[in-house]
Amino acid sequence: MEWKIRKRERENDETGKPVSLTEGSIWKSILYFALPIMASNFFQQFYNLVDSIVIGRFESSEALAAVSSVTPVINLIINMFLGVTTGAGVVVAIYIGAGDSKATEKSVHTAVILGVLSGIICTVIGIGLAPFIPGWMNFTAETCVLATKYLIAYFAGILPMLMYNMGSSILRAAGDSRRPFYFLVAGGLLNCVLDILFVAVWKWGVIGAGAASSLAQLMAAMLTMGALLREKGDCRLEREKLHLDETVARQIIRIGLPTGLSNCMFSISNTLMQTKLNMFGTAAMAGTGAYMKLDGFLYTMENSFGLTATTFTGQNLGAGRLDRVKEGTKVAMAYCFLFVIPLTAVYVLFGKPLMQLFSSDPEVVDYGLQLMHYMAPFGWIYIFTEVLGCVVRGAGSTTIPMTIMILTVCVFRMSMIFAILPFWYDIRVMFLCYPISWVMSSLCFIVYYRKGNWVRGLRN
Repeated sequence: MEWKIRKRERENDETGKPVSLTEGSIWKSILYFALPIMASNFFQQFYNLVDSIVIGRFESSEALAAVSSVTPVINLIINMFLGVTTGAGVVVAIYIGAGDSKATEKSVHTAVILGVLSGIICTVIGIGLAPFIPGWMNFTAETCVLATKYLIAYFAGILPMLMYNMGSSILRAAGDSRRPFYFLVAGGLLNCVLDILFVAVWKWGVIGAGAASSLAQLMAAMLTMGALLREKGDCRLEREKLHLDETVARQIIRIGLPTGLSNCMFSISNTLMQTKLNMFGTAAMAGTGAYMKLDGFLYTMENSFGLTATTFTGQNLGAGRLDRVKEGTKVAMAYCFLFVIPLTAVYVLFGKPLMQLFSSDPEVVDYGLQLMHYMAPFGWIYIFTEVLGCVVRGAGSTTIPMTIMILTVCVFRMSMIFAILPFWYDIRVMFLCYPISWVMSSLCFIVYYRKGNWVRGLRN
C-alpha cells in the first residue's frame, strides 16, 4: 500500500462526510467516539445476559449450562472472520485520514463482499460442527442435546451478525459510532422481546433463545447495510459498484488475518479452559458460564476504548500525526481505568446477589462467585493488552500482537493446566490462569509499544 499522507478536515454534516479524529481536543474526541461504542457493547452484553437469565429461570440449570458453556467455541469460530471486519475498518480509516476518496470507495465495497463471503463460510462451519462440539468439550449427557440445538439455531444468524459488524466497522472508520449503537439497540430490544416470547411463553427452550438471537442480528444487519446505502460521502455503498478489488482485499486480509488468528488464540484458550471446567460437572459449567456473562461488561469497557484507539490511530497516522496517536493512547487508557475500576468494585461488593440473578442453585452461585473473586479484582490489568494491542493494529502492525496473544494467552494457559492440573486437581488452578496470563500479555504489549517498531506496520 502506498500511503499518501495528506491531511483533510472533514465534518459530520448534512453531506455525510466522515468525522475527522485528526483535529480538536483528544479527550473530547475519544470520549464522544467511545461512548456510543460502549453503549452498544453494553447493550449487546445486556441482551446476552437476558438470554442466560431467561433460560436459567424458565428452563433449567442444564439449559443454562449448555448455553453458557458453548460461548467460547462460538467465539472461536466467528473470531477469525471478525478479524476481516477489523482489517476493513483499519484500511478505511487510514484512507479517510489520507484523504483518498477513490481508495476509500474501493475499500468499502470490497469489505462488504468479504463480509458476505465470511458469513457464508462461518455459517457452514458452525452448523456442520454443531453436533460434534458438545462431545469434544466434555459436556454432560443431559447438556449435549441442548447445546447442539442452541448452536444450530445460533449459527443460522451468523451471516447477518458479520454483516452488522462489517457495516459498523466501516461507519466507525468514518467517525460515526452513533448509528451502529442505535441499530444494535433496535436488534437488542427485539432479542429481549423474542427471548421472553419464545422461551418463557411458548416454551421453545434453547432453540427459542438461539432463534431470538438470529432474528435480532438480522434486524441490526439490515439497518446497518441500509445506512451505508443511504450514505452521501465516500463510504456510500452502491450495488453497481460492488467489486472485489484484489489489492484492497489483500490489504484487509493482511491486517485482518493476524487479528483474527490472535482472537482465535484467545478463543481457543477459553474453549480449552471451558472443556476442562466442564469436567467439574453441570453446576461448574453453569456458574462459571454465568459469571463470564458479567465479566463481559468489564471487557466491553476496555474494548470500547480499544476500538476507538484503532480508528483514532488509523486516521491520525494516515494524516501524519504520530504525536497525536501517542497522546491519544494515554487518553484512551486513562478513560479505561476511570470506567473499569467502579464496575469492578460493584462486582466485589455485590457478587452474590448478582450471581443469584442467574440461578437459585447454591452450588451454581458458589462456582460463579469463586471465578469472580479470581477475575474481577484483576480485570484492570488487561487494559494494557486491549488498548495497546488495538493501537498497534490500527497502525497496520498485526503479526507481533498475534504472537504475543498466542504465547501468553493460549500457550501459557494450556501449559499451566496440563502441567499442574493432573497433580493438583482443583478448579482454582484454572481460575488462576486468567490473571497471570493478563500480567504476561500486558507486560509484552507495554514493551512492544514503547520500542515503537509498530509504526512501521503502516508501510509494510
